[in-house]
Amino acid sequence: MKVLHYSEYISIDGDKAFSRNITGYGYMVVDIASYVAKEGIDVDLLTFSGITDAKKYKNVNILKKMWKDIILSINYKDLLIGIVNTFKTIPKSDQKRMIMSYIMFGLFQKVINQNRYDIIHFHGISPANDILMQYCLKNDIKFVVTLHGLNAFSKSIKIFTYQANVEKNFLKKAYLKKIPISIISQGIKKEIMRHLQVEKVDNFQVISNGCMIEEQFTLKVNIYNKYNIKQNRKVALCVGNFSKNKNQLQVVKAYKDLSKKEKNRFVILFIGSPNEDSRVKKFIEEFGLEDELILCGSVLKDEMSSYFAQADFTVLASISEGFGLSIIEGFVYGLPNLTFKDLDAVDDIYDEKVMITLKDREDDTLSHGMIDMLEKRWNADYIKNHAKRFSLDKMAIKYIEFYKKNVEIKNHL
Repeated sequence: MKVLHYSEYISIDGDKAFSRNITGYGYMVVDIASYVAKEGIDVDLLTFSGITDAKKYKNVNILKKMWKDIILSINYKDLLIGIVNTFKTIPKSDQKRMIMSYIMFGLFQKVINQNRYDIIHFHGISPANDILMQYCLKNDIKFVVTLHGLNAFSKSIKIFTYQANVEKNFLKKAYLKKIPISIISQGIKKEIMRHLQVEKVDNFQVISNGCMIEEQFTLKVNIYNKYNIKQNRKVALCVGNFSKNKNQLQVVKAYKDLSKKEKNRFVILFIGSPNEDSRVKKFIEEFGLEDELILCGSVLKDEMSSYFAQADFTVLASISEGFGLSIIEGFVYGLPNLTFKDLDAVDDIYDEKVMITLKDREDDTLSHGMIDMLEKRWNADYIKNHAKRFSLDKMAIKYIEFYKKNVEIKNHL
């Protein structure tokens, strides 16, 4: 079987073309593609962003995409129609990106016309991806879509109205046309069903994200030395690029409300780019908590194991979260998690012996939850065993079954 993966971008540490955006989405796309390839599937990968020569990475064929390739592949008729449509319907701030999508359209057509793919695998719904999906529908090209989250249903995620409408309209079209969709959590599926006002969606299948379930014992970073943490203090990790949706600010506020004695028991390391929410840093500095609430910035993927191996628990306070991979990554190292009960992924990963879920989103509830994490006796071996349910190998097998099922259905039709 030969599959083309198409994504907005991917994240590869140290790669000039693919290290501009370092996010969980970017890493996850690579993990899905590479572990599917590991199972013997022939996998090509093309991205919207990133100029690159052809290369092999973890068994995945990353396709050549130089400016020359893009320009020589332009379909000028489609580009002209796209430009007219863009200026009529797209907000000015995003017009440049949409025009680039139409410029890229020709290269996408060329790639799929020159290769005999059994199926195309799109990652996410966006205006740029939607153009390509419409082409696939029109030309009866088999494809599947993985939803890494929902953007249109959360007020905490900043997107334009037209972008939200693209997502909502595609979900409706996918339901009516039986387009095969994989979803990373039961919570997201329930949200889609509420939106569609249906009780059943056979073509929407939950395939949870996976992670490396083997602990890495090489400590590249001693976090106690690097951040000058006292040895008698425990360490909590809050992982994710800063944003209103990731809600790091509430974690800071909840910690601030603890007594001095309680603060002296643990520190919190915030891992991720702080660029999109400067409020967190300002709040920490305002209350003089720099030694307790530590901003680590972005951390390379191969260094994250050092942080998990030396920490005591993880905190995820997102307002909306498709899966919350950092929770599972913590489980691998025996770390319990603190999060909110209404998070989409909770139904898929919950076990009272591996996490505490909070009934409401009040600051004092989160504060009490932090202390409960310190007080409760956790069984690290049990938590590590729980993580094995979410291996990358198991995830890849489910994706391959998903491909084969839908190729067979299409061929039968």
